[in-house]
Amino acid sequence: MLHNEAKIASLEYAFRITLTNLVFANLLYCIIFILIQEPASYGAFLNFYKNNSWWLGRVVVMQSIPLTLVTTYFHVLIATNRLSALVCPTRHGRLWTERFVMRLLFALWALTIALCIPLIYPIEGNHNVFISPIRNIGVELDIQRSQFGFIYQGVTMVAAGLLNVLAFLLYACIGFRMSRIKNLPRSTITATLSAILVSSG
Repeated sequence: MLHNEAKIASLEYAFRITLTNLVFANLLYCIIFILIQEPASYGAFLNFYKNNSWWLGRVVVMQSIPLTLVTTYFHVLIATNRLSALVCPTRHGRLWTERFVMRLLFALWALTIALCIPLIYPIEGNHNVFISPIRNIGVELDIQRSQFGFIYQGVTMVAAGLLNVLAFLLYACIGFRMSRIKNLPRSTITATLSAILVSSG
């Protein structure tokens, strides 16, 4: 996505840069999953994960809440971008300038970092021991049960759910709008279908 290849460079800037941020967020998610969650759940380095659960539990919750939430922001941003290309094509380019998109992406990452702050303090990491699928002792990393932790997780999960519903509604509007336009440019169709396929996951 960062390489200046002709096919990729021809994509609209807002779509391309948001997709690049989405790939980066998913890469962070996968790294945490591969290096922390999977080995711990299958019992690899059991004592290491148990002894360091006070901070690794926080990292896992950062992955499952703020990092997942930022990918939802990006899906809504992509859907909004594609819808505005269909609804107001003449003003679309003036609205989605590089400066505006960069500021928006900066704000979304700043919000994600702000959501991580309560996981540094006052929330504490924790672990639970269980029997893994391969019949050995595994560790589930989490945060300590507290009223604040429950409220934090509940509010962010509701926000993520509402954002996913919003993204779905935006794509429904896109589908309805595309069905009514006869001479739609091929590039708009390609970018919009790509956005729907990316977000449908």
